[in-house]
Amino acid sequence: MLNVYHLPHFKYDLNEVLVRSEMDPSRFDQFTANLLTKATRRGINDAKDYISDATQDGIIDEVSADRVKRLLHRYSKLR
Repeated sequence: MLNVYHLPHFKYDLNEVLVRSEMDPSRFDQFTANLLTKATRRGINDAKDYISDATQDGIIDEVSADRVKRLLHRYSKLR
């Protein structure tokens, strides 16, 4: 699960990755909202699956997807 205590920091870092990516800026909000929902409610693995699906659909490039996955790992809490 994503550690909601560090959610503002995660959002900031995620935005930095997305701005540097090749993603269309009009998709930032939708991608971020879906990612946060999956990461906070369903778990990190579901969020990583969503990122993989977005990569296959051409929404985000491979390099940025890997960076987002690393962010998820860094800001997750283990149970």
